[in-house]
Amino acid sequence: MSRSTQRVAEARQEAEEAHEQFISTVSAVRSRLTPASLANEARTIVRDKATKAARDGAELVRHRPIAAVAIVVAGIGYLFRDRLLGKMKSLARRKATDPAPQEFQPGKRRPRARRNGG
Repeated sequence: MSRSTQRVAEARQEAEEAHEQFISTVSAVRSRLTPASLANEARTIVRDKATKAARDGAELVRHRPIAAVAIVVAGIGYLFRDRLLGKMKSLARRKATDPAPQEFQPGKRRPRARRNGG
């Protein structure tokens, strides 16, 4: 066998090995990309993140309870912002149309409070 024929045979052998490795890799990737395995992996990631968030939240509540309450109130306010703003607007409209109490009417003086013993 000549030297060039030997090199061609070695190159073919390397190409076959690379092809087998490629096929093996494609098969492994294909098995990881099935909907069931993707869903399972996503569940695992979400569970791990939720566990870490719960631990961090418990730590925050332990060390800074007022800050934790403020965060919860802000979150609830954000979730119900549309309803809260609607209520605030309706209250503002109602107060704008309601007459002011007599004691706050222009030109009326508020009676002075009487002092005991004087």
